[in-house]
Formats: sequence, C-alpha cells, structure tokens
Amino acid sequence: MGQTEEIMSKKLITISSNASLHEAYQMMRNNWVRHLPVTDTAGQMIGLISDRDVYRGVKAVSLALPSDTRRTMESWYFEPEHLVKDFMQAPLQMFDRATPLKKIVDRMIDEKASAFVISDHDEPIGIVTTDDCLRLLHHLLNDEEDQWTWDSWFLSPGFQKAVYSIGQTGL
Repeated sequence: MGQTEEIMSKKLITISSNASLHEAYQMMRNNWVRHLPVTDTAGQMIGLISDRDVYRGVKAVSLALPSDTRRTMESWYFEPEHLVKDFMQAPLQMFDRATPLKKIVDRMIDEKASAFVISDHDEPIGIVTTDDCLRLLHHLLNDEEDQWTWDSWFLSPGFQKAVYSIGQTGL
C-alpha cells in the first residue's frame, strides 16, 4: 500500500465557482468532506475550496440575550454576496495518478496544503487529502505493531519525522 491511487478518494464532489459560500458549506456538511474541487461555467476544474477557505467568509455577530443584557450569544452567517470564486485556491494543482505518494505528501508539507486533485492524462479522477494520508499511516502502524515494540516506534527517526511532518501541515 502507499500508491496514490490506493488511498485517494475517487468520488469527486464539485461546486461551481459562482456558488455561494453557504452552498459550499452545506455541500461539505451534507457529504462529510472538507474539500470541493471548483468548476467554471464550462464544467472545467479551476480551483479547490477547503473548509478553512469557507470559514474565512463567516461573519460572527454577538447578540445580547433578552433576559440578561450582560450576557451575549455569538451567532454566525455567510454574506450572500460571498461566492466560492472569491475564497477558493486557484489555479487548481493536480498530480498525475502515477505520481509517488511521497512527492504529494512532500508538497502538502511544503505548501501546508490539505488536498490535491489526482488526474489521469489531465482528467480529474480523485483527490488525496491529509485524512487519506493519516489513514495510510494508521494502517502502516497497525501492520508493524506486531513486529516492533511501541518504544522502538516512538524512538525511531522515521516515526519522529512523520509526526513532525504531519504537525507542520497545520492540522
């Protein structure tokens, strides 16, 4: 295991660049995803929007509670004029399906990116996210559990580098 195709999510859920941030939020919530590839009016993928991008468009409002004016409740909403195209990451960065997973993870770390679209001859076929990479790490740790003691794992340079690298992605 460890090839890009083996860990990528193959179901791409896309959103139009002209959709509202509220629509993006709803789509992410309804589909349990944190990243949506963004399409233009012709249906071509042009960018990516993450939950972090969506939350940058949230407006928070403090409301005084009627029973006690000293206490407030914070509420949040999306401005109707905030569109996906104003908050997305563009241009879209894609990797070919044959790209070694290590190269993709290196880019995630270097750019503090949490997802990349995977393509086959420039045709999008999936997405690799930090969650996919952590599931792989979890799988690898479980496979090796019988061969190593936990002390040797935690002290091994490879494990320490992996933990450091994941920490550098900003998760």
